[in-house]
Amino acid sequence: MRLGWRAGGAVEGRAVFARARRHACCSWEVYAAAAHLEGTLGAAPDAAAATPLAAVEPAASARTGLTISHSEVARRIYVLALERFPTVLSLRLEYARWLRSSGETVALRAHLEASLERIR
Repeated sequence: MRLGWRAGGAVEGRAVFARARRHACCSWEVYAAAAHLEGTLGAAPDAAAATPLAAVEPAASARTGLTISHSEVARRIYVLALERFPTVLSLRLEYARWLRSSGETVALRAHLEASLERIR
């Protein structure tokens, strides 16, 4: 995925992730890596500040024409991962680390509370 991001930008990086997540052996680490790349390389100074919504949700973009931040795309990737791998605690910790590093304390608290409820 990193090569896709470096060589072809966000479009190619996302295409590699889309192929990887359809594979039967895809693990939560693929999702975490994709979210990390989206958050770091997508927010690089030479990258655009926002991405067309069509890259993430083509149907919604056709209706609205909106753009979303790379941080929002990364958050959505983590949410997809949590839906696919709800019992993996390592994923929940990785998402918590990302929320903390992004400064999203309200979302971090909500995530941690939900995770604690899930493991009780």
